[in-house]
Amino acid sequence: MSLSIYQLLGDLSLAASFLVLIYQLAIKHEAGGISRKTQELYLAVFMLRYINIFGMHPTAYSAFIKFFCITASLWIISVLRFPIGQLRYTTNPDQDGCNHWLFVVIPSLIFTLLTEAIAPLEKFRLIEFCFTYSLFLESMALIPQLFIMHFQRNNVWETDMYVFFVGLYRCMYVANGIFRSPFDENHQRVVTVHICGFMQWLIILAAWFIRRCHKERSQTEGGDFLHQGNNSLYNLLEEHDEENAENRALIPSFMLDDEGEPIVHSSPSPRGSVHHV
Repeated sequence: MSLSIYQLLGDLSLAASFLVLIYQLAIKHEAGGISRKTQELYLAVFMLRYINIFGMHPTAYSAFIKFFCITASLWIISVLRFPIGQLRYTTNPDQDGCNHWLFVVIPSLIFTLLTEAIAPLEKFRLIEFCFTYSLFLESMALIPQLFIMHFQRNNVWETDMYVFFVGLYRCMYVANGIFRSPFDENHQRVVTVHICGFMQWLIILAAWFIRRCHKERSQTEGGDFLHQGNNSLYNLLEEHDEENAENRALIPSFMLDDEGEPIVHSSPSPRGSVHHV
């Protein structure tokens, strides 16, 4: 089947997501906010999905997209794992603390086994199993990246744009699956593609909602802190004025000027004068 507009837009969105990260690493020399675990998961997705790349006789366009995704993932992972120059001061492995084995790899494998058990094929095929596993793995591969974005203090617009383009890529491919579903004889694959696409969109929307609430709460707490600080300063000034007013009440009237301020006489003593007691 020929290339559809949805697949073209999806591939362009995926390429844009990689270009955003490449720009952040190669041009800005900033590695903060990028999850290496997410990039490793996407590399596993591409390797599982394109395991039969030489047996499918792909077109030049398809081969280029697959080659670009794999090489871009390998370059980003190598830069994050072995940073050089300024990147060494912006890389923090501790922030990438999501347990991707527990929250991504194992659940994806369980979902794949359940899918194969519910709707088994007439004959087990390793390529089909790897493709199904790659779909579930891709649907949850963004979890480590969203984990970093939720807990980091400084918002980096490149990571926000990266997640946006990945979400747009999945949206286009879900639309492409719906468009091609009448022509696809493998109904199990069609259903799995739709389920995984919606799963990834739910994860992105949930993370966006949680992050938005977290940001609003941080701004509110910061505003309350400033408000309390201003009130404390105002109260301190009022107490200082009241204390000055009480002190002025003890000063005789002939020592005050017309405005009620104390009269100060400046009479410098002669230099070198000695006062004897």
